[in-house]
Amino acid sequence: MVISPLTNSTNTELQIQIDSEKILERYSLDLQINVERFFLDRKTIDVYKCKDTGYLFYHPFHIMGDEKLYDDLKIKMPEIYHTPYYPDWKWEYDIVIKYIQESNSILEIGCGSGLFLNKLKSINDARILKGLDLNHFSVNEVKSKGIDAEVKTIQDFSKTNDFKYDVVCCFQVLEHVADVHSFLQASIDCLKTNGKLIIAVPYNNPFLFNRDIYHTLNLPPHHMGLWTREAFENLSKIFPLKSTEIIIESLPGDGHDFDRFYSINKDVLYKPSFPLKGLFDKLYYKYLKKYHHKYAGKNIIAIYSKT
Repeated sequence: MVISPLTNSTNTELQIQIDSEKILERYSLDLQINVERFFLDRKTIDVYKCKDTGYLFYHPFHIMGDEKLYDDLKIKMPEIYHTPYYPDWKWEYDIVIKYIQESNSILEIGCGSGLFLNKLKSINDARILKGLDLNHFSVNEVKSKGIDAEVKTIQDFSKTNDFKYDVVCCFQVLEHVADVHSFLQASIDCLKTNGKLIIAVPYNNPFLFNRDIYHTLNLPPHHMGLWTREAFENLSKIFPLKSTEIIIESLPGDGHDFDRFYSINKDVLYKPSFPLKGLFDKLYYKYLKKYHHKYAGKNIIAIYSKT
């Protein structure tokens, strides 16, 4: 039996198997990146469900991305999609910043170039801020902003920094991690009692995921976990956490995310040979443009208090 990386239990169930050749094809066509080195011994990649929590994860675990993959993405994303792999600002930053008090000490895991920490510094320069990242270039960039940062995993950092921070946060990091249990436990260890753990990841709406399995950046080696509301709600069963709020981003009214959502959904509603397909396409497009805010977007934030 496959062990759940969240509970360390064998109470797991195979959901689907994904063709490795199709994954290679998608990375090549969509991003002009060769990821063959991750799949040399695998014809298929498995998606398992942790039956205790609802957490979905890719298996085997050794297919997790390396530093070269992210260096390639940083180059190819701007070239192909005219958008940086690490955006200047994220939707979740504006949400999360409202939950942080001026006196709070903050640890950000996977801090990148320090955009979020630098914003907090501009609000209160005396605040205790700390960033962790595995990229040496990024850490040096954070330090150039006058913010303390180092190249270290949260597991190693937690060994000498338990009960130290009011807030521990990570944005678009957890979905890349294979060993999520040790990552989350170490994050919690760094928190003071009643401190906040704040996590933002892509939201894997089950309806969309089942119809868009080969969405390139949601596949390994880029992603290793597929997070849903159910999985976040069940974290309190495993860790000393109390869930305080779960926030799901609304679907934007335009751009790539909207077009993708529209394309997937319209193909489910009726067959391509439907006689009035062109007319229904236009009507459905107008409907989604007007009521897009009622549909789930691509990100989810989970906020907890340490008990």
